[in-house]
Amino acid sequence: MLTNLRNTCFSRGLSIFVIGSLLLYTSPAIADEAVVTLQEGEAAPFSGTLFSTAAAAQILVQIENSDAACQIEIDRAVGEAEAALQYKADIERTRADACMSELDLAISLRDDHIGFLVEQRDHTIKRTDVFWLATGLLSGVALSMGTAWAWGQVSDEK
Repeated sequence: MLTNLRNTCFSRGLSIFVIGSLLLYTSPAIADEAVVTLQEGEAAPFSGTLFSTAAAAQILVQIENSDAACQIEIDRAVGEAEAALQYKADIERTRADACMSELDLAISLRDDHIGFLVEQRDHTIKRTDVFWLATGLLSGVALSMGTAWAWGQVSDEK
């Protein structure tokens, strides 16, 4: 698209240059005046291109308007490119926001789960401290009594 714009502007610029060269750079050595007003049927005092007043005015308007048209086309193309880039930036910003929301949710869920596990651990430890103490004490007494009975049995056999 920018290539077409450049080609269009280049060809318009080249046209302006050629027409301007024809109108502005006529050599004074060929004729006394660069612009000669002729009436119909009169012979031209020099060879060259003859423009009617309307054609010359039209060429002048085209030259003046071609710069404005080129600038309008450039502004339109730049505006389209900026809009496309802004659209892409907005999409990426929305994706990043969605990812951040998902990450925040995952962190919140993880923190809630960790809190639940800590609470369960604390609750379980308080209840089982007495259980483990009683179990250890009873196991120790039972082991001691079993050992004493076994020694007693071994002593009686000898």
